[in-house]
Amino acid sequence: MIRHLFKVIWNERKHNIGVWIELLLVGLFLWYMVDYMYVSLTNYFEPLGFDTEHTYIMRLGLLNESSPEYIKDIPEDARVAYLHTALERMQHNPMVEAASISFVSSPHNGGNRSQNIYHDTLTIQGVLHRKVTPDFFRVFRYQSKNGGIDELVRALERNELVISPDVEKKLFKNSESAVGQFVSFEQSDSAQMYRVGAVSTVIRYDNFSSWSSYYADAINDESLGAFSDGYISILEFCVRV
Repeated sequence: MIRHLFKVIWNERKHNIGVWIELLLVGLFLWYMVDYMYVSLTNYFEPLGFDTEHTYIMRLGLLNESSPEYIKDIPEDARVAYLHTALERMQHNPMVEAASISFVSSPHNGGNRSQNIYHDTLTIQGVLHRKVTPDFFRVFRYQSKNGGIDELVRALERNELVISPDVEKKLFKNSESAVGQFVSFEQSDSAQMYRVGAVSTVIRYDNFSSWSSYYADAINDESLGAFSDGYISILEFCVRV
């Protein structure tokens, strides 16, 4: 009986070509969906490297000229001082564990800034740039590769860079440590060099992505001044309570 069925199928193969093509396409689609779901779920259950529980992000705005509190033409240094004062008041609030200012750097922010990084003849492209005040690492509980948060905080306080493990691996071969080494953001003999102060653990981009290349540097008064006027709403005031 089974032999007869196979014989009928074989004899009708030309008439059933459309069915075979349809089955092939359905099979490929199902294979793709299963593979996609497997990879997505695998990534989802991997550690993120940061903690957003009990954290909040606040943004500032500018008063318009119709407001009775509006002050025209505030000098840049005064605007920067106001930002520092706002941050200090958050940090001194007994309900706040840690507070920071950052620019397109908070988890799940949806915005990206990237940079190529060079070391000797080696290059890594499209590295996410996190511009933050040092306590950003305390707010989101980043960890250094050696354990703890303080190493990351101190690196930014010294105006050094913090990089991710994959940046270290791609720029420093043979398991060489990146800490204390120098990198640049352009490939030339006159390029400014930046010292790597610490390496964090893996910090993933989001729940469903395995992308984890980033570097962080300290946001300075010059940067705060540039964003303290018309672009102040871009700044992120992040707090952990």
